[in-house]
Amino acid sequence: MTKLQRVSQAGLNLIKSFERYQPSSEPLQNGGWVVGYGHTRSARQRVFVSKVEAEYLLRYDLQPIEELVLNEVIVPLSQNEFDALVAFAWNVGKDAFSNSDLLKYINSGHKLAAAECFSAWRKARIGGKLMVVDALVRRRSAEKNLFLNPPNGLSSEPSAFLRPELDVTASVMTLGDGALSSEAKLSNARSRNSEHTAIPDRSEIRLSDNKPRSDDLFGEEMTSENLTRMTLDQAVNENAPAASGNDVYSSVSSCVPNVK
Repeated sequence: MTKLQRVSQAGLNLIKSFERYQPSSEPLQNGGWVVGYGHTRSARQRVFVSKVEAEYLLRYDLQPIEELVLNEVIVPLSQNEFDALVAFAWNVGKDAFSNSDLLKYINSGHKLAAAECFSAWRKARIGGKLMVVDALVRRRSAEKNLFLNPPNGLSSEPSAFLRPELDVTASVMTLGDGALSSEAKLSNARSRNSEHTAIPDRSEIRLSDNKPRSDDLFGEEMTSENLTRMTLDQAVNENAPAASGNDVYSSVSSCVPNVK
């Protein structure tokens, strides 16, 4: 990885697609201002910028993020991987990126495990309540797709030769006040169909006979950060030795995203 590596136009376009272009400065809740594509450093009241100027300011703002990625990542990166990490770090912030499990798994050579960590950063506080935000789900998906797009193009995997099976550890579905695995939901549905019973309370549903209840998994004692690290470590240890180059795209890893 060269020290001169910069985000490409593809990476820049990804960021721009989620940073709403604002031709005139708008106030922020913290008292600052934002203009263009998320520019805050020199933004002030009654500032107007064209799209060309806004893109120039974005490239200027991304320079310390590019340096951050170059300094924190110790393994070679393709341009797509670099672009995805810059986009991700720009959105979540420097400290969050530097302390993330995503960076940990990249530097340990487990890039598929790292790719699953993008989805962990899908929540934000709205009206004081921490919740999953659709725009962040789409943003993480776009970054993950770019990260997993190898330089030589994607390989084909015909269904006749590679039939997927349910990965229980990754099948977390978001509900109104928590999360349940799709396996638990399917098991519960089958039970209702056969016994015509009422829908049980979430605390009564078990993921399996030898696993804790879903409310235990997502309660205060088992935090989402611990759950993510535990599951990723287990998946890496059981399924995937460190991979490099194109091999990483055919490695098998079953990692669960952070869900809280």
